[in-house]
Amino acid sequence: MLLEARRAGQELLAQKAVTPHGQFKARIEQNTQVRYRVAANYMRVARLTKDWNVWGNRVGINEPQRWKFVDLIDLFFDRR
Repeated sequence: MLLEARRAGQELLAQKAVTPHGQFKARIEQNTQVRYRVAANYMRVARLTKDWNVWGNRVGINEPQRWKFVDLIDLFFDRR
């Protein structure tokens, strides 16, 4: 689930980069079945995991990045 969220977030960030300022939220709401909050969470996952090493479905997390994993768990369980 985390890797799928990461991949979705990476694609959303790529689309956001080419969307004119102020139009991305409306574009998400008009063209997808996902609420913007969910899309924003996927993008956050992508940002937080950008330095992770991913091989297939396995993830290597370096010691300085372990705090990010806890942050992601909080995000998925909506503890913020």
